[in-house]
Amino acid sequence: MAAVITAALLAFFVATVRADADGLSVRVLGGWRIVSIPVSDFRVATAAREIYPIQYGGWGYRISAWGSAFVVRTGPAVVLHLAGGKDFVVNTDTLQNAERMAAVLNGYKTAAAG
Repeated sequence: MAAVITAALLAFFVATVRADADGLSVRVLGGWRIVSIPVSDFRVATAAREIYPIQYGGWGYRISAWGSAFVVRTGPAVVLHLAGGKDFVVNTDTLQNAERMAAVLNGYKTAAAG
């Protein structure tokens, strides 16, 4: 499966969320990578219909006891349930992109396991 899904988010800057065989990555400001999570580091990926910045402590890149998040607005997101029991959450531009990204990541996870 050679699928790559990329979603661009506009807030105060441009963020690119990419799901591919390497896992999930978030880049800002034209390519500066702030998060990279390999396929081996999560158990399953899901799509969330709507997340709120207040759930994660506000906008931006947040780290807490439950996990981490990159939140730029209220809206859909990809949620990675990490192998260590924590989560990583990142906004996407549409629910359909969140669902596609989760499916692509889960497909690569299955292929890596089998």
